[in-house]
Amino acid sequence: MTTDRPGRELLYRRPSSGWLDGLPLGNGRTGAMVQASADRLHLSLNDVTAWSGGVGSATRRGAITAERAAAARAEAAALWDQGRIVAAERALAALQQDYVQAFMPFADLVLRIDGVDGPLTRRLRLRDGEHVVVAGGITQRTLVSAVDGILLHRLTADRPVEIDLSLGTRLGDPRVTASADGAVLTLALPADVAPGHEPTEPALRWRVPGVQPLTGALAVSWRHDGRLDDGQCDGPSHDGCPRLRFTGVRHLELRLATATDFDGIGRPPRGSATERATSVLAGAAALDADTLHGRHLADHRALMDRFRLDLGPATHAGCPAAPDPRPVCRDPRPGPDAPRSAPDPDARGRATDPGSAALDTDERVLAAHAHPDGPLTADPDLLALLVDYGRYLVIASSRPGGLPATLQGLWNADPRPPWSSAYTLNINTEMNLWAAGPTDLAFTADPVLDLVEALADRGADTARRLYGARGWVAHHNTDAWANTLPTAGDASWALWPMGGVWLVRQLDELRRLDAVDDAWCRRLWPVAVGATEFALDLLTERPDGSLATWPSTSPENTFATDAGPAALTRGTGMDRVLLHELAASVRGLADRLALTHPVLDELDVALPRVPGPRVAADGTVLEWDTDRPATEPRHRHLSHLMFAYPGAGPGEHAAAVAATLDQRGDDSTGWSVVWKAAVRARLGDGDRAGTLLALALRPAWDAERGPHAGGLYRNLLAAHPPFQIDGNLGLPAVVADLLASGVDGTVHLLPALPVALADAGAVGGLVVHPGIVVDLRWSQGRPTAVSLTARSDRSSGHRLVRWRDRRWLVQLTPGVRTSVPL
Repeated sequence: MTTDRPGRELLYRRPSSGWLDGLPLGNGRTGAMVQASADRLHLSLNDVTAWSGGVGSATRRGAITAERAAAARAEAAALWDQGRIVAAERALAALQQDYVQAFMPFADLVLRIDGVDGPLTRRLRLRDGEHVVVAGGITQRTLVSAVDGILLHRLTADRPVEIDLSLGTRLGDPRVTASADGAVLTLALPADVAPGHEPTEPALRWRVPGVQPLTGALAVSWRHDGRLDDGQCDGPSHDGCPRLRFTGVRHLELRLATATDFDGIGRPPRGSATERATSVLAGAAALDADTLHGRHLADHRALMDRFRLDLGPATHAGCPAAPDPRPVCRDPRPGPDAPRSAPDPDARGRATDPGSAALDTDERVLAAHAHPDGPLTADPDLLALLVDYGRYLVIASSRPGGLPATLQGLWNADPRPPWSSAYTLNINTEMNLWAAGPTDLAFTADPVLDLVEALADRGADTARRLYGARGWVAHHNTDAWANTLPTAGDASWALWPMGGVWLVRQLDELRRLDAVDDAWCRRLWPVAVGATEFALDLLTERPDGSLATWPSTSPENTFATDAGPAALTRGTGMDRVLLHELAASVRGLADRLALTHPVLDELDVALPRVPGPRVAADGTVLEWDTDRPATEPRHRHLSHLMFAYPGAGPGEHAAAVAATLDQRGDDSTGWSVVWKAAVRARLGDGDRAGTLLALALRPAWDAERGPHAGGLYRNLLAAHPPFQIDGNLGLPAVVADLLASGVDGTVHLLPALPVALADAGAVGGLVVHPGIVVDLRWSQGRPTAVSLTARSDRSSGHRLVRWRDRRWLVQLTPGVRTSVPL
């Protein structure tokens, strides 16, 4: 591959219309949502460590004692045995405490350029990790480098211009100190931010007894060929500092770094945010802009190029509603007799269709959605763009040394964001990891392992006090302070104690794909053992001799009782399958590391008494302990289907899984649609998966769809609605499963290829179990060239490859690319 190969991009020829029309940049630490018009560029900045609250937030109103918790559990169990389930939930609410803290917006930098007008283009170049704006003879390039830790912005004008620069924040105690060559903005994070679903709580509080909040700093330096008229911008700055004016400028370069005094997940603040931010700038000061740019490109492109996808060109992207001179209404397909070769998997990202390139990105979404044959037929490259975008967002929002991607990744402009933009552990945080393994980005899971280690440390006390259990527990929600307590709220989500179990299972997926080394597995091992100890201690014996978790809920669904909706049961379907998935992870880790532990013997005794998936009377997968009438049969969560995806697959329960999906229906939130598509892919139902992907690709800005109908905003960020990034980050894994799978030990080629994508395509660098890299081309729905590479001895040897009823036995050698004799 050549280093100058073009990549896919998001393209717009109009100004940004708001934050959800901006374009995201990030390096896992500093995030920037870039909004641009001809005369204005706005960097809405985030820092991954900028959170409200502190280590004392979870227990700021006192901790529940072990005696009180035991009494509440005993009362709830007795009430539940009497059939008084709603009353049992009320009794168990004694375990719940408040809410988690919020991921916060950080600061804003705005450039205003006098006298600029005319046509505008703004691009987000995914392969380069760079934002480019061109308008009125002025070019502005912005990137956020992971190599050097800074945001670099360069402006070049074809004539001298005047530029105003302002810095501001909506956080507390803001002050700007400026000099001739730079400025520092300091700020304070709030001590408490209540989520919107707690309307009786103050939205923001700056002081809370027992909580030490964070402080932050934004350091910026500039280099230019003009004159700085006024660098005396010292003092408070809430709305920005408008007196920094550069005149006679043809070249302006900004370097920016963010920092807080955050010292690690679950730890109190330490150090100076200002010293950290300024030291990052100082570290890059000796390098010129071209060198910084080149270092960033080499790092970012190497990561993007690990996975290559071509789904073919747009065949008929559709016509705009009004007359438009751009050539978008032609069909670039060759005639029926014209030969067509499959795309080269090493040519990922080329602009394969000049017709679709004539449309702005949001216009492409509208046109593809309006096509009578659906978006996958109209513009398959739009789906490939979403895959590249999802991988780009993974890389931009999660890097080693940082924190995991939140509900909004690394980007948030709201001081009171939806659901605190925190970590929701009953699907969303796990979905953020789905693409890490199959698209070769395992390193982006490192921050999640850091989080899990912190949760295990704090969750041991929670397990002991609230449940009288060994090991450690995490519930449905957590934050940068590793809150492991059940939060206030409905029992269907708040009283779910299996967050740690699912996190461990999701992280273990990287071992199953041979994507991590032994040292990484040794870090996962003790937290996996602790999660298993807790899960085993949660088991109680049922009258039939089976074992079931107590308390247990099925996030976030409820069933009907005479006293109203309820969620509390013994041994939901999700808990049962999670225990079996966790056991496989612990045993796999033990085998990999040649370790033993008493918990393995306990699993051998207990697990045969824990039922796996069960089928209800109506043929669906049983969600609760028995057949219970769901209050919301079309609920967005597929909790009891996690064994089908992201677990080991539906197996003998394929028919029941399909029936459950039929009952749930297709339309839902963005992340739910993606999850349903993943399960359909595991069932080999490519066309139904394609139907669901079409819902994920629809415009979310053109009509009111209600609270549970997803799609894409103009900048292609996924709608819950509102914006949640899990739909973006989960989608690449779904497409990967359409093209190749290995969960049962056999390499399946094109196991769920939708008819709309069957014409021709290619994928390279796709990783399947047990650690085999697949490079594949197909035409007319059948593979035309396949090569496999075993990552290590663990995945080498004789491997069975299958496409429909054809089979091949291939001998794989570690690191050697081997062709399959089709």
